[in-house]
Amino acid sequence: MNEFKLGEAVYLRGGSSRLTITHIDNEDRNNVQCDVVWHDKDGIEHRSNYPAASLTRDDPDYIPPAAFNRV
Repeated sequence: MNEFKLGEAVYLRGGSSRLTITHIDNEDRNNVQCDVVWHDKDGIEHRSNYPAASLTRDDPDYIPPAAFNRV
């Protein structure tokens, strides 16, 4: 599993806005929880808690530039 760090930008594996990790609870190594914060399009701050296993460093919605060159 990924070892996340405070302040790191992450995404939900199913897709999401960019989230920033604000706290990591790794007391139970089999159930690491991460508190995250993000801002919506109106600038309103939101906070939530997710299992680390549901987070990824890779943006699931990212389309690599090479994909635009395919015919």
